[in-house]
Amino acid sequence: MSVLHSTASEASRPSTLQSRRAGSAPEIPTGSNLLSPAVSRRVASSPEAIRASEKSISELARDVAAEEFPEQFASAVWNVPDSRFFKTVQQVAVAACQAHGSCAFVVAPKAALRSIQQHHNLTYEVADRDKRFPSGYMSQRLRNVRAKNPEFLQAVQDFSEEGYKDRWPEQHEAADLPKDGFFIIDDYGWCLKAATRLVGLPKAPIKWECVGMRHTTAISCAWVLRCHLSAVVVRSHHGIMYGLTVQDNNITVLRCRP
Repeated sequence: MSVLHSTASEASRPSTLQSRRAGSAPEIPTGSNLLSPAVSRRVASSPEAIRASEKSISELARDVAAEEFPEQFASAVWNVPDSRFFKTVQQVAVAACQAHGSCAFVVAPKAALRSIQQHHNLTYEVADRDKRFPSGYMSQRLRNVRAKNPEFLQAVQDFSEEGYKDRWPEQHEAADLPKDGFFIIDDYGWCLKAATRLVGLPKAPIKWECVGMRHTTAISCAWVLRCHLSAVVVRSHHGIMYGLTVQDNNITVLRCRP
C-alpha cells in the first residue's frame, strides 16, 4: 500500500526515527484520477503559444537578495501568503538558502507528479539505493518529514556538503553512496523522495548555457509542470540559486547570488 494519500494530515503520519530510516520509501502513486481541480493550474495554452523563448534563463533572471529570496519566490509562484503552497515553497527556498552546496528541489501536488510521470514516461530513479538502504538513504531518512521540520534542513545541509566525487564520506552510515538528484516535495511539505533523478523529461524550449545536468533537468521539470501549481529551486556548488516557475508558458526566474 502506498504511504501517499490525496489528502494527508500531520497527525496521521508516523514520526519515529525508526520508521523514517527502516521503512520503504514513498512511491509516487499511479492512478486514473490525475488532475484534481484544486491542484491543477489552468488548461494549457494553445500549441502556438508554446514556443521557445528568445532569451536564455540567465537573461530572464531577476536578481534578489538572499534574505528576500524565499518570500519573493513564493510570491511569484502563488501570491497567497497564508496558503499551504506559499508556505511550502517558502520553507523549501529557506532550506536552499541555508544549504552548504549544490542541491535541487521540486515542489508540486502529488496529482501533478503522477500526471507528468504518466504523460511523459517520466521515471523517478532513486540514486542512493543499495542493500543497506533498499529504498534510498535520503528517502528513508526523510520519510514522514516535512520541509518545515528542522530534520529537513539538517538533511539538506548534510546532503549538499561538498565531498569526494559528491559521495558520502567513508565514516558516514551511507558511505560511498552518491549525493545526486532532487528532493521531491508535495504541496503539504512532505518529502516524497530525495536523491532522486528525474529521467525521461522532454527538453524545455528555453536556452540555459554553461550549466550542468541538474540545472537543465530543473528547467525541463519546471516546463513540463507548467499546467500545474509548481516550483523548482536549484542551487549550484558556487552558491547561486535559481527559483523557476512556469505559469501558462510564462517563465519566472529569480536568481540569488552569494
